Amino acid sequence: MQHLEILESSQLIYTEKVGRVRICYLNQNPFSVMDSWLQAQKSLWETRLNQLDSFLLKTKGKKI
Repeated sequence: MQHLEILESSQLIYTEKVGRVRICYLNQNPFSVMDSWLQAQKSLWETRLNQLDSFLLKTKGKKI
């Protein structure tokens, strides 16, 4: 199955063959790195959007 091979080569999952069954396990390490990056991006964008909101409230009704 090609999609599982891609996930395994990306080290997002690892598999183990037990008899005729192949068991897939999720590798949590790449996801924790991704979560850290997403949290940083979320914080950045919340700050930017709050600044934009403040600016728009200050300039409401004024011509710029």
